[in-house]
Amino acid sequence: MLILAMDYEAKPKWCPRWFLRFLHLFGCDNSIVRVRNRRLHNLFRKLTKGILFWDYKTKWSHYDLRISISAPKHLQDLADDIESGFYSRGRQEEIVAEIKKLDPNAGIIWGSIDRLEKQLEKLEAEKENREWKERNDEKCIKRLFTTDYVIYDKANDHVLSDSYGRVILFGDKSEADSDCRGNEIVIPCTDLPTAWQEEIKKQL
Repeated sequence: MLILAMDYEAKPKWCPRWFLRFLHLFGCDNSIVRVRNRRLHNLFRKLTKGILFWDYKTKWSHYDLRISISAPKHLQDLADDIESGFYSRGRQEEIVAEIKKLDPNAGIIWGSIDRLEKQLEKLEAEKENREWKERNDEKCIKRLFTTDYVIYDKANDHVLSDSYGRVILFGDKSEADSDCRGNEIVIPCTDLPTAWQEEIKKQL
């Protein structure tokens, strides 16, 4: 779109394109400050009204575009919109899609790539923390169930608990043995009935 608009503005209707290419090839140079032939260069600038596409670059990320042209304001505005509009919108849409994957109900404020990237980073960090906590909770439960003991009264289906109703876990079997009374026995958590195992998991 920009090239077509510049071509429409720069090319005189009566002048063939091959002649402009000839002037550009032998009169101009890729450098902004150097020319190959001053006379041909000046003629080229006069015919094209100084309109010229110098360069374009992408920096830092796929959606960061820099366009360098010599042209009237309306063409400069078009180049600016392609830079900050088309490319920026594309990047924002990409980030929003990633945000929606993590949180379908997330509120989106369009207009700033930086703000959306920070929102995405926050959601990714929260997800990582949740997964880390779940993994460690699971490890903790497995560790307790394989190493800890409880005092259990099988006849009354009762496990020794504290004053708050929380099951008392013993890391050392001999310590639990010293607290046994009557029909109570010391058993690993893994030997408890399923209902009691679930109760212990809730209090962890």
